[in-house]
Amino acid sequence: MYGQTFGIELETTGLEKLNVYSVVDQHGWSGTNNGHRVLIRHNDSSIEYEWRIMDDNSISPAGAEFVSPILRDYAASWEQIELFVELLKALEVKCNKTTGLHVHVGTYKTGEVDVSVLAHNWKIMLPQLLRAYRPYSYRNGKYCQMDFTGSIMRDNRYLGINATNTKGHNTIEFRLFNGAINLRHLCRAIRFSCGLTKLSAMGIRLALPIPIGKCFDEFVVKAIS
Repeated sequence: MYGQTFGIELETTGLEKLNVYSVVDQHGWSGTNNGHRVLIRHNDSSIEYEWRIMDDNSISPAGAEFVSPILRDYAASWEQIELFVELLKALEVKCNKTTGLHVHVGTYKTGEVDVSVLAHNWKIMLPQLLRAYRPYSYRNGKYCQMDFTGSIMRDNRYLGINATNTKGHNTIEFRLFNGAINLRHLCRAIRFSCGLTKLSAMGIRLALPIPIGKCFDEFVVKAIS
């Protein structure tokens, strides 16, 4: 989106990693387990995308974290997300106050992101984010700290925005969002994360918060056109 790659990590509860692996073949997916990692893929996808399943000790009761492949703003990528949501519904896994959604945005094609601009725009948009998403992480901020400045964003991965990988893997991670098995929620979180990263890479400093959703998407499109 906006020329970027993106990916998601979704924490769920109800089934642990090996439990998921043992039943995905009942739902049109297949998996491999080499002892260190579990990978699953949809059998009918035109492009072979592999999703990784990981253990996560922060989830209670025990569950699993699903990590997407690197995706792009192509129809096949959005189809993967839709198929993924259908799988989670079929597995009857859940999300609760201990689960989160993390969105990773690639910055390789976006350009170097000035973290001070990103921190400024994040703080401007935070009231809208809290209104739109009502994140549990805001009230229990161990893994998603909200108060920060650009000068420390590359040193702490548990901030609302994790910028520790901007130099290595060229990614920004948005950690604010609640976990939810809801296609609209996932897509809106991806669009917002990609949009804010793009604006910040262009050096645009927001003066006022913009409502999340269609208004924000239109603002980003107009800014980059």
